[in-house]
Amino acid sequence: MEAEHLGNLGIAYQDLGQFQQSRNCLSEALDLDVKSEDYALEQLHAGQLGLAYIGLGRYQESSAYLERALALATKAENRPAQGIHLGNLGLRLEVMSLSYCPTLYRARNQHKQNRNGPGGRS
Repeated sequence: MEAEHLGNLGIAYQDLGQFQQSRNCLSEALDLDVKSEDYALEQLHAGQLGLAYIGLGRYQESSAYLERALALATKAENRPAQGIHLGNLGLRLEVMSLSYCPTLYRARNQHKQNRNGPGGRS
């Protein structure tokens, strides 16, 4: 029961954009899920923790938790949950690409300027 309440609190923190607090609650909930061998809650909380890490911009950590959630859902043959976790993995890729696109664009333009010199043409 405590894990469920911590998980709900973590989700509420996500809704408020407070991803560090969300991560803290969901990590604690996930630890309790593992100890109690509650695989359904572990799957849910791992997925939510993956989303919290997306909010923190920590994409590799988000992948680990989202893939863990997907594996648990697959093992349980929970097709709706599999779809949700696959969608969240896609969301992670989209958010990650959006955060890198401006950086890549600036780097490409800087490279062109350096290659062509000031006022040079390609």
